[in-house]
Amino acid sequence: MNKLIRILALIIGIGYLFIGCYKGAEIGDTGGVKGQMVQSDGVTPVVSATVRVVAGQEVITSTTDNNGNFALKLGAGKTYQIIGVTSSFRSASPVSVRVVANKTIDVGKIILKGVGSIVGRVVDENNNPVSNARIQLVDSQSRIIYEGLADSAGNINLNDISEGTYTIIITSFSKNNY
Repeated sequence: MNKLIRILALIIGIGYLFIGCYKGAEIGDTGGVKGQMVQSDGVTPVVSATVRVVAGQEVITSTTDNNGNFALKLGAGKTYQIIGVTSSFRSASPVSVRVVANKTIDVGKIILKGVGSIVGRVVDENNNPVSNARIQLVDSQSRIIYEGLADSAGNINLNDISEGTYTIIITSFSKNNY
């Protein structure tokens, strides 16, 4: 009889826990998000872009189709950050969306800006390389985007630079500023 009461109490406890987990929590409910990745002109689709959807430690990836479109089924009740990435483009800024159960939210067009490289060589007035020259890349709002040194042969190679207008400031630790 004691054993039967313990088993019954265990069954009731598990049932209470099971109902409590699902009551109002909508566990298992899903919603969706869809959109289109486009270049900075707002029209040209970015094909085969990696779509990264992040909520805390959870990262979900997908790929855009031939029209730059994507659609994902996601857990409801969470807020996700959506970014797009390719070898030539990056999201201008992440898009934040809260997923609602049984609904697909259209985030519209997500602008991806082009990325590129700045490659060059720092030389003096006699065309001799200037080693370890200080390099600063400054954007149109006077923010320093990159700061570093040329190598021993005067070479500079800045990668993953977003499209835009920049000023390059080169300072030599020798007698001249360039």
